[in-house]
Amino acid sequence: MERRLHIIDSYALAFRSFYAFANSPLVNSRGEQTSLVYGYLNTLVRLVLEEHATHVAIATDLPAPTFRTALYPLYKANRGEMPDEMKAQMPLFSELLERSGVPVLSREGMEADDVIAVLAKESEERGWTNFILSKDKDLAQIVTERTFLFQLGSGKVPTTVVGPEEVRAKWGVGPELMRDLQALVGDSVDNVPGVPGVGPKTAASLLLKWGSLDGLLAHVDEAGTPKVRQNLKENLANVELSKSLVALRRDFSLGVDPEAFDLRRDLKIDALLEFCAEHELASVARNLGKIRKLWDSEGPRDAGPGPGADAEGPRVSASPAPPGRKGTASRPWSLARQPKAQKTSSRSVRAAHTSETLPSRVFPTLPASFPTYSAKPGLWILMALSGRKEGQTRVSRLPSSRSFRCHSRLSAGSSVVPMNS
Repeated sequence: MERRLHIIDSYALAFRSFYAFANSPLVNSRGEQTSLVYGYLNTLVRLVLEEHATHVAIATDLPAPTFRTALYPLYKANRGEMPDEMKAQMPLFSELLERSGVPVLSREGMEADDVIAVLAKESEERGWTNFILSKDKDLAQIVTERTFLFQLGSGKVPTTVVGPEEVRAKWGVGPELMRDLQALVGDSVDNVPGVPGVGPKTAASLLLKWGSLDGLLAHVDEAGTPKVRQNLKENLANVELSKSLVALRRDFSLGVDPEAFDLRRDLKIDALLEFCAEHELASVARNLGKIRKLWDSEGPRDAGPGPGADAEGPRVSASPAPPGRKGTASRPWSLARQPKAQKTSSRSVRAAHTSETLPSRVFPTLPASFPTYSAKPGLWILMALSGRKEGQTRVSRLPSSRSFRCHSRLSAGSSVVPMNS
C-alpha cells in the first residue's frame, strides 16, 4: 500500500486563504475577521475528507534572517508589507496552529521551501510518496515520480497534481533544470536579479541546447542572439548569485520519520471544535464531525512514533498529551473513543430540571455534565448562571443534523432555559 505524506507550505496557504476572501472577508458577530483561519482549517479538513490524507506535516518560515538574506541583503526587499487586515488575524492563526496539534517544522537560517525539500527527500528515501500543497515554482525543482505539487480544486476547477511531465509542459524543461532556468530568468517577487532580456522560453531553449547552466556558460560565446550573449557576459556574477538564491538547500538533515506525522494521533478535534464555536466557523465544525465519524468507522489502529520522535535538527511544534492519558493503547489520547451517545432531541428532554446531559456529539460545545431544561424544539437560549443579568447566548439548531451553531462562547456554568416566545 502506498504511504503518502501531505506537506503544507504554511505561509503560502495562509496568504492564499486570506486573499481568497479579500473582496468579501468573513466576519463573525463580534466583528472579527476570520477569512484566514477559515480557509486554512477548511483546507486541512478537505485534505482528510477529499484526499484521504493520513499523515500531514506543516513547514513554516521563522522570523529570523536566512542564509539568503546574508548572501544578498536585497533578497525579497521589494516585497510590500503584510496587509493590516491579515496582520490582525495572525495571532488567531498562531492560536489555530497551536490548538490543531499538527506538527509544524522549521529550521533556523532556512526557509520553509528548504525544509520541505529535505523532508520530501528523506520521506522518499523511506519509500513514501509526497504531495506538497503549494503553487510555488521554486518547489518545481524537487518534483520527482514520488514527489508532487498539488492544489485542491474549487467549484468547477478540479484538483491539480504536478509531476515531472507537468513541469516540462509548463516551463519547457524538467525539474532537474528548474533551478538553472530560474537563475537565468530571475524573480521580481523575490528580487532575484537573473539576466535581463532572458525570459522562460529563451532560458528553456538555451538549457535544452547546452544541457545545463554550466554547459551554457561554458559556451557563452555561441549562445543565442548577440544581445543574449552580451547580457549573459555582462551578468555572469548575477547568474551565479541567482543560482545560489533559487537553489533549495538539501545539505542538512531533519531526521524525522514520516510516521511521526500521523494525523489521527495529532489532530485535536475537540480543541478545534471549541475553536470553531468560539469564532463561529460552523461549516468547518460540521466537517470536523465528519472526520471523527470517518475515523471512528475505521476503528482503532496502532499509532506510530510521535512528532519529532527521532528528530534533533528541526524545530517541531506539537502539544503534549494531558496528564494521565498517555497510556491509551488502542487510540491516541486526543481522539480517544468516547462512549456512544444516546440519541437525544429537544423534544425528548423532560420539562423539569434533570441531571441528564446532552450527548457531546449532538452538542459538542457543552461541558461533559450539563444540567438542562426543556426548550422549544430547534431554538435554545442559554443563560449564564454567574449572577450577571441578561447573560444570554443564542444557539440555533441546524435542521439538517444534530448539531448546533453557537453565537458566543459558552461558560461552564450555563444552563438551557426555555424561551418565552
